[in-house]
Amino acid sequence: MSSSNFAIFCIILFSLASLHECTNVEGLESSKLNFPPCLKARCPWNKKSRCYCCRGYFDKLCESTEQICEARCIPKA
Repeated sequence: MSSSNFAIFCIILFSLASLHECTNVEGLESSKLNFPPCLKARCPWNKKSRCYCCRGYFDKLCESTEQICEARCIPKA
C-alpha cells in the first residue's frame, strides 16, 4: 500500500469515527440542558428599559418581571 493510499485510508477511518461520535448524543438530551425560559432584554414598548422576554419570542412575549415571564413562557403540561 502506498503512502497516499494509507493517508486516504486514515482520513476515511478518522471521519467514520467522528461520525459515530456525532450520532452518540446521549449526554446532550434536551431534558438535561437547563436553559432559562426568559432572557433579560430591551422592552419592545420602551427601548430604554429592560424586561424579561420568552426565549425565541422577543417582541411578542415580554414582561416586566422574571416571575411573570416564566409563568407565561413555561408550557402547562
